[in-house]
Amino acid sequence: MRAGSVICLFAIGVAGLGCRAPVTLLKKGTPAPTYAAGEPLAVVTPQAIAPDLSQLSPADANAPVQKSEWIYRGLDERTAQCRAAAESSVGKMLDVENARTSVLGSIRRHGTINAAGDDLLRETRRLAALDARNRSALTALERYLQLADVVGRRELFAAGITSFDDFRNDAVRLRGIGLPAPQEQDLLVQRAALLASLEEIDAKIALLNHDLNSRLNLKLAAGERLWPLGAFAVTSELPDADAAVKTALSQRPDLALIRTMQQRLSAQSLPSVREALQSLNGLLGSSSPLMSMTAFSRRQPDGPSPAEQDELESRKKQLADLLATREAETAAEVRTALGQMSAATRRTAILQTRVESLTAKHATEKAAKHIADLPTIEIDLLKAKADVLAAAMEWQQWRVKLKAAQGVLAMECMMSAAPPSPPVAPGMIPVKVNRTLRFARPGK
Repeated sequence: MRAGSVICLFAIGVAGLGCRAPVTLLKKGTPAPTYAAGEPLAVVTPQAIAPDLSQLSPADANAPVQKSEWIYRGLDERTAQCRAAAESSVGKMLDVENARTSVLGSIRRHGTINAAGDDLLRETRRLAALDARNRSALTALERYLQLADVVGRRELFAAGITSFDDFRNDAVRLRGIGLPAPQEQDLLVQRAALLASLEEIDAKIALLNHDLNSRLNLKLAAGERLWPLGAFAVTSELPDADAAVKTALSQRPDLALIRTMQQRLSAQSLPSVREALQSLNGLLGSSSPLMSMTAFSRRQPDGPSPAEQDELESRKKQLADLLATREAETAAEVRTALGQMSAATRRTAILQTRVESLTAKHATEKAAKHIADLPTIEIDLLKAKADVLAAAMEWQQWRVKLKAAQGVLAMECMMSAAPPSPPVAPGMIPVKVNRTLRFARPGK
């Protein structure tokens, strides 16, 4: 039998045994939803816009100020800062990822392994987690100070409305005996404005409580709310600008992350540097890689190829430019925060002078029994005190922004710092396998 016939018979036999070509399974895509496009836009004549309030229940401008029935839990600045840093979702995910065991490669008996890339990724993840926790702490502190501002405003407005009601009662008595006093309708208009401001404040308090409850993972009960604790002191003495910038340049985790990539950049760590760059910006490090991590693990330690050396030089310059830009931005953030703190200090002092002046004027007019002028003075005094509170809290906001710009918010809350991953020597590490325990260790 000729060879051709044998091949044909063999092919027929294989076909009979069920040998088949690969089968591709197809699944239809999910149809896109359709939406109503609406009617074509018609030409209209502009008219005044007024909301339809026919379905709205009327409000009573004479309604008393509602007394608080909440159970309050005190929240201080450090608790807000440290709980936010600890509960940072990104920070926790990165730290958990770092706690996982790394698979550096597969070795049968003896050989070499590339640990530089894994070592670099671990350190960049550690620093990225610290940066994420720093940002979470800043956001929570901003919300905490906003809550302190609106809670303080509510106390002012509630006390102001109570005082205003006392004055309205006096005005009724004065009009009854024929003395000049503001008309009830005018007083009612002013009281309605105060009540509207109070309602707006209550809405902000509820919103900030929900936000902080979620960010800090407090699990407050339905009838509980937060009460900000602290002296909230404003001082005219500010940190030295040059020293503050120096602290920021040495402490900020995102700057340390870039420096780490600079210091540990090598042929073995190049793929990990690309991956870390993409965490800074999705398009960085996304050019076609010269060789995969697996290919690096198979290379002999005879130095990078000319093409690899070109990319190493390019990445080195890229990291240097990135670091210089971020350092300049950091210095600007620090100096901006200090400048705004200084401005808020002066503004708070000026506004406090206005409060003192209005307080003295109110006392003088009350002693002279100029009843008709008192409502306007009291409202002006109320607004002046609220302005002082707002300016003081703005100072506090810039203070925490300064600490965030220095990168110290999360580090201030550390009870035990995660040790940095020590850099390994460049090149491939010889290893041998313990067959009983099935793990690789550096060989001698």
